[in-house]
Amino acid sequence: MSSLIKIPWVKTGLKLNQKIGILTAYAAGMKKNLFENCGVYDSKSYIIADLSYLSEFSVIIENRGSFNHAKVRQEVVTASLDLVYKNPDIGAVLLECSDLPPYTKDIQSHVQLPVYDFITLINWFTILLVINHIMVLFNHLNME
Repeated sequence: MSSLIKIPWVKTGLKLNQKIGILTAYAAGMKKNLFENCGVYDSKSYIIADLSYLSEFSVIIENRGSFNHAKVRQEVVTASLDLVYKNPDIGAVLLECSDLPPYTKDIQSHVQLPVYDFITLINWFTILLVINHIMVLFNHLNME
């Protein structure tokens, strides 16, 4: 499952002229069909930033051994600031990599925008399941 499925939901909370900044570990893998399979058909609604070129972050994605967590944090925060600075029409940031959620809070505190990641996706589904379970239980109790 890809965090990209959140794009239509996130867009509904943005102004019409705002875009979503996407931080990804591998921009070359962000093909049109991937977006379309996630319900995203307007390529003008997002801007992609490729993190694969970052020296310390690339250690993770290339599986080259140990990495310096603080350096990765700095690289990712700097890349997110650069993305937002160069594209002031960005209204939210989406992290499209399962290695990025540890940096969500740092990114959000620096860019001062909503930041969505794989964990928020899981949380959204969990909340929906819990609410559904509560509604079923509530309906069952009311029927007795």
